[in-house]
This record gives sequence, C-alpha cells and structure tokens, in this order.
Amino acid sequence: AHASFLFTNKAGKTFMTDPYQSGGVSGRVGYAPITISPDVIIITHDHLDHSHTETIPGEFEVIRHHGEALGVPVREVPVFHDMEEGARFGGTVDMKIFTIDGITIGHCGDIGELLDPEKVEAIGHLDILIIPTGGYYTLDSKGAAEVVCKLKPKMVIPCHYKTAHCGFDIEPVTPFLKYFERVIHPKNSIFEVDVDSLPEPTTCLVLPMRYDVDHPGFLRSGT
Repeated sequence: AHASFLFTNKAGKTFMTDPYQSGGVSGRVGYAPITISPDVIIITHDHLDHSHTETIPGEFEVIRHHGEALGVPVREVPVFHDMEEGARFGGTVDMKIFTIDGITIGHCGDIGELLDPEKVEAIGHLDILIIPTGGYYTLDSKGAAEVVCKLKPKMVIPCHYKTAHCGFDIEPVTPFLKYFERVIHPKNSIFEVDVDSLPEPTTCLVLPMRYDVDHPGFLRSGT
C-alpha cells in the first residue's frame, strides 16, 4: 500500500520498496501492518510513510543509497521533494533505479519536481516507473503525467494517492488515469511481467492495495 511495493525475481528473492509505518503520521497512514518478510528493502527517503523497517518481520538487507544486493544493482538520482527545490518538505528524495531480471524500475519516492533535461538523462531508460500522483506533498496528477512523458517508461504504476485508509489531504488516483489510453486494473495485487511482455506504448497499471484493511487480499493474523 501507499508507496510500498514487493518485487519477486525468477530466483524467488524479494525486494521491497518504501515500507510505511502503519498508523503513522498521527494515524494518517491507515493501512494495515506489512507482514511480508523481504530479502531486501530499498528506501527512497527517511519519512515514516517510506522508511519504517522496525516492524517488518525477518532478516533483510536495507539499501538507503546506491549499492547492490542479491545481484540487483541499485543507483540513485536526487530529486526535489517539492516545486520549491525542497524548501517545503525536506530537501531531496533519492529516486531509486534498479534492474531485476532485465527489467529496469524507477521508484520516484516523494518526487515534487518536473525534472530538467540533465536529470532525465541521469535517470535514463526505464521499463517501469513508480510515481506519486496525489499532490500537495508530491507531484499532482498533471505533474506526474508530465514526468511520465519525459521518461517514457513502458509501464507506469501510480502510488501515494488518496484512498479510504489514507488520511493525507491528497488526490485520489482517478485524475491521473485520464492521461493514458490504456489502463490496467488487475483483480488482485499481484501482477506478473517479463521483458517480452512489457507493453508499448506506456501503459498505466493500477494495483489494488494488498494491505488496505478492506481489501479481500489482506490476511489478518490467525487466518
């Protein structure tokens, strides 16, 4: 949920991005606790809705900057948290770029800028882009769509938007979807993709939130 995703490679190793603190930020992060135990956690920045590892079960490696884990290289491109060069919400966010089984993924974290040509070049080719669309703390739907046009990924996954269990004063995902001719809404929170099945042109993938407490895929303790 929120900006946290889990990637599983062909070898069965798991890579989690930006785990949130359930009930954090004065209860505004209303998603259920994450119960999956990953092999690696990749963090874009140290805000509690993106970097809460303390309650994640199991043993795992944490990558906060650049590095490599289980054969997956991770690099970072600093981007501003807001349109005022980070003055409102805490400077920069380290956009993370990593490649799993030949698929290059970019997670924007809480990006709040539209990207100049130098940053677009530094980011480079992306197969999948994960980008916040809710606005206020991040880019809004229009700004996020503009960044998608600049980076030209084959697939874009929106995150960090308003839901029934997100108490932040931000937009729902719907305004973002109008910018795409092709939008996929899987019935559950798992979506399989490989190099040969990546779509053309850019397709928007809207994943149900597994840890939304009303979602049927959420497994409560003891069930």
